[in-house]
Amino acid sequence: MAQNREAYLVSYDVDTVPPTALIEELKNSIGWWHYLDRTWIIVRNETIYELQDLLDEKLGTQGRLLIITARTPVGGWLPKKAYDWIRRHVPDA
Repeated sequence: MAQNREAYLVSYDVDTVPPTALIEELKNSIGWWHYLDRTWIIVRNETIYELQDLLDEKLGTQGRLLIITARTPVGGWLPKKAYDWIRRHVPDA
């Protein structure tokens, strides 16, 4: 496994409640942010492809998964503490 700390935006869509294994794996990250339903920003050591395989295994056939490398700047309407977390953990483009 690669040892390069990276920030990822992870979004999933499921027909039922989110699998507990998926949520637990996201919470297992070095750091995580979860202000929007089914959307997380996580900090991990895995490459995007390693993370994809790991999360896909936890999601199973119940839904869809999107993983994007996260970079600032970001835009939107969130609480100040959300942007504070993003500034501390998400690298500049």
